[in-house]
Amino acid sequence: MRPDARLLLLGLSVTLPVLFAQPERIAGSINPGNLVVLKGNSRAQARPEFDRGPVDASRRLDGITLNFKPTASQQSALQELLRQQQDSGSAN
Repeated sequence: MRPDARLLLLGLSVTLPVLFAQPERIAGSINPGNLVVLKGNSRAQARPEFDRGPVDASRRLDGITLNFKPTASQQSALQELLRQQQDSGSAN
């Protein structure tokens, strides 16, 4: 097996269980009437005067990034994983 394939398998074996073990963070149904505008998070061109209406549903949107703040337990688990990866005696 190639070394890069081994590294990928190692990464997946460590990462997948953590991803699937996360508790549900969305506590209820999403209400479109309860929106929050985040200031300073849109391009200057994203203004009503430039709106050309709905686009085709098949249009691909590139360059969109959503970042979510991890819970304290997620951040702690990540820090522990990173610590273990620096320990040559760790299985991780």
